[in-house]
Amino acid sequence: MLGDNDRNKDDEKVEKLSDNEVIITVEANQNLQDEQSIENGETINQNAQQTQENILDRYMEKKEEDNRPKLTRLFFFSVFGIILGFVVFLIGLLIINSDKILALTSEMRCVPQECHGLKFSCGYNVPKCDTKYVIGDRCRKYAKCGFLEGRCTEIFMDKFYACRQCVEECKKNHIEDLAELTACEANCEMGKGF
Repeated sequence: MLGDNDRNKDDEKVEKLSDNEVIITVEANQNLQDEQSIENGETINQNAQQTQENILDRYMEKKEEDNRPKLTRLFFFSVFGIILGFVVFLIGLLIINSDKILALTSEMRCVPQECHGLKFSCGYNVPKCDTKYVIGDRCRKYAKCGFLEGRCTEIFMDKFYACRQCVEECKKNHIEDLAELTACEANCEMGKGF
């Protein structure tokens, strides 16, 4: 009997041992599953983090690509604005100084309208002159054309008026004698009178 009891105790130990083993085995399996879950969780976290980093990298690349055309457009519009501002400035400058610019550009065209004689007026038409000499031509050196207040006009020296008056008197007094008329005109040019 005693042997049977001992055997029962051994069976219980075995059972208990078996139960413990099962428990230990189950616990070991649960620990293994927990470790695998943790490893899987870490792997999932790593994968999620890697995916997040990839998405962030693609987003940043896309943003840089989007900014490049904006920077190109911004540069183009800046250069265009500077050029446009410069052109507007030049146009304003031309408008403000139009009289002076007209004087500078037209001064060569503001010329005597008559080629010979005592009549002297200025304008923009360039006459076709010949080389012949006319009484009164010597007085013309005391007159010129130019701009006053932006207008093409005659500019006379005081000597022009005196010379012109003298030559007109010479014409009255020596109209029939060309040699005397020419000598009289020469005296008028030198300011000696007739």
